[in-house]
Formats: sequence, structure tokens, C-alpha cells
Amino acid sequence: MENEIKRLSEAIEALRAELDATKAECERYRNDAQRYRNEARSAAANARTCAGASELCLQKQSWITDGVPTPPRPVAYYDAGENAYLMYHDRSSMEEFETYCKVLEDAGYRKHCTEVMGKGTHSFYYNEEVVISVTYSEHDNVLRAVVEPTADTKLAPLGVISDGKKTGVAPCFVQMNDHLNDVVDCGMSYIYRLSDGSFVIIDGGWNTEPIADALYEKLVSLAEGGEIIISAWFFTHAHVDHIGAFYTFARKHGDKVTLKRVIYNFPGESRMTEMGDEFVRGFVRNFRRTLALFGEVDVIKARTGQRFHFVGLDMDQLFTYEDYIMPRPLRTFNDTSLAFLARAAGEQIFFPGDASDTMSAILVAKYGTLLESDVIQVAHHGYGGGTPELYDTAKAPVVLWPVPYVHPKTGMPRYSDPEWSPITREMIRNYATDVYPQCEGTKTWLLPISDKNELA
Repeated sequence: MENEIKRLSEAIEALRAELDATKAECERYRNDAQRYRNEARSAAANARTCAGASELCLQKQSWITDGVPTPPRPVAYYDAGENAYLMYHDRSSMEEFETYCKVLEDAGYRKHCTEVMGKGTHSFYYNEEVVISVTYSEHDNVLRAVVEPTADTKLAPLGVISDGKKTGVAPCFVQMNDHLNDVVDCGMSYIYRLSDGSFVIIDGGWNTEPIADALYEKLVSLAEGGEIIISAWFFTHAHVDHIGAFYTFARKHGDKVTLKRVIYNFPGESRMTEMGDEFVRGFVRNFRRTLALFGEVDVIKARTGQRFHFVGLDMDQLFTYEDYIMPRPLRTFNDTSLAFLARAAGEQIFFPGDASDTMSAILVAKYGTLLESDVIQVAHHGYGGGTPELYDTAKAPVVLWPVPYVHPKTGMPRYSDPEWSPITREMIRNYATDVYPQCEGTKTWLLPISDKNELA
């Protein structure tokens, strides 16, 4: 018996050793596979970066450089979308910013305006050929100058923008939901109705007919039988869940509305090549062609430091992707998102768009307590993006959360899962008194939102 037990024990030990060896071999295979995947991703990323550099060389042929003064050396050049380029000078100073502005004025450029926001000072210059947006920020000591053809962009109007034909209209704000999550679990669409009866739209949602139709029908309802005048349509970025509805809306309803201006900043070919997102590239390439369906529309390329004064609504541009650009490639399209503050009826709303972790850190460092708001839109729908520091700075008691209850295809919980999006949940626990998830239906509030006065 003892011999049998000993034999079985030895057999068990041998099997255990064999099992351990098999586990170790499997672990080696997993590690090798992960290493190969990482190497492949790295090689693909490096290839895209090289391709982007090659594309940049081609783009430079379209840049207007003759007669454009440069900031103090050394200066790096980057693609800033369409025919625009960025001159980037790090380890700079406010003195160098002022010197460069003086150089532009001495060269005959006219100053449009200077705006100070947080730790950033922004001056805008122009002549017959180009617009130059000059920025210096103390938070990173970088001097940035974006140069773009005057044919491609208008300057932000200095006075109050009044496009509506009514007076005394009750201003309101809409968080759209209708059909916004039929296809995917993300999407964002907001509307301001101004006191002159005109509208400001932010994004719009996915490119489906039901979403575009719902947006149009909401405008019809809010116009109350009057002409639909869209004073401005802002696009945070060119992801389809934000910009897609614009394309379908243009085809189906572009001839039924008056669109006065669009405000956006999409990356150029070299930057999109770096990211390798062909789907997004198609939307960016077709934007101007789609815009033509509305007739004559002013294009304003969004640049940090711009201020827009609509009737009863002010909007400050806090971030465009040039604030991110350094000698490094873009790895996520969310780093191209706009971020801005909107003020109406004594209430401030902070729109971070799909702010990434990188964006969030820049916003906090540059603006600090200026981000403190009454209302906040949840960054990137509550996915990766936004940071505890960003939300701790905003301290907003009212939260707009563009998210569905569950993913429409997989059924996986989103808002309905109390453990989902821990950073957003922490923000809500710490600061929120009212939370309005998109999935609870389209909501229309008379301003200010904090009064909780909803329109039917």
C-alpha cells in the first residue's frame, strides 16, 4: 500500500510539474503574442507618422508663406487643417509674443482684436491674403501662430451677432435625444434658441435620417411658424456621432433653413494620416462640399481665444487642437475636439466635447477657476476622457450626460450601470444636484437651466 501511495504521489507530482511547464509555456506564448501585437501597432503607428510627414511635405506646397513674418527662432511648422499651418515656438515669453505682434503690425497686418483668457493671450491679425492667429500661454510658455488664407476663413465678428427677425423670444436650451442612440451608444446634439428667434446648434449626432429629421422638427417647433435661421453651427470635432447628422440634414433640409455660419477646426491630411482613420477622413474631405448645399455660409475656423457674442449668448473658444500640437503625432481623434464656455441668462455651461486626458490637463493648467460652471457636459460621453481634476475645477451642480441606458446593439449597460464611468460618477457624487442623462428623452429648458423650467 505504501508503495502504491508513493507511486501515485510521484505521478501526481509529475503531472503537476507538467502542468506548471504547460502554464509557463502558455504564458510565454501570450507574452510573445502581446509583444508581437505591440510591435505591430508600434510599426503601424511609426509608418503612419512617416506617411504623415510625407503628406506634410506635399501640403506645404499650398501654404502661403511669402511675406509672412515668422516668430523668433527656432520655429517648427505643423499642419493646422485645410490650407492652414502652425508656427510653433517653445521656450518663449510674453515679451516675444509682443515683439512678434509688433513685427506683424510693422509689416502692414491689421489687428482684429486681442483677447485674454486665463493664462493665454490671443491676438488676431489679417491682410488681403492671410489671417494670423497668435497665441502665447504662460502655462506652457509656447508661442503659436496659425496662418491661413483669408479665402478659407472669416474672422470672428466683434459686435453682437443678431440674425433673427423676432424680438422678445424666450431663450431656451435643448438636449436632444430623439433617435440619437438607435445605432451607437454615443452622440451629442444641443440647441440654443436665442431671444431674436435664431438658433445656435452644437454638433448634431449620427448621420441617420431619423436623427436629422428630429433635429429639423425640433427647430420647426421652436421657430413657432417663423423662418428657421441658424446663426451658427458649432462642431466640436469630426467624429460621426457628433458631425454626421449635419450631412444628412444638409441633404434633406438644407434648402429649408438659413444657415449663417459654421465654426469648426478639423485636422488636415497629414494629421489624419497619422491617426489612420479613413472613415473620419471621408467626412472631413466632404465637409465643404456638403456645406454648399446650404448656399452662402460664412466659414469661421475655430481658434483658441475667439469670442462670439450672439443675442443673449456669449461663447469663448478655450481649446483647439493646436493647443495640443507639439513635436509628437496625434494618436486619438478626440485630441482634436473643441472646448468652449457658453454664458446665457447668468448661467455658464462648460462644453469640453470629447476632451481626452491630455486636453483635460491643458484646460485645467491654462484656465483654472475660469472653468467653474453652473452646468457641464460630460466629456466623451463618460468614456475615457475628462479627469477628476477637470471636474474638480468645474464644480458644476448641473450635469448634462450624453449617454444611453444601454448599448443599442450589445445591450451592455451604460447609464443604467451605477459602476460604469467611475470618473463621471465621482464628479456627480461630489458636485451634482441635478443630472440629465440624454437617455431620459429630449429636454427643453427655458434659460437658465438651473431654474428647471421645462417647455413641453
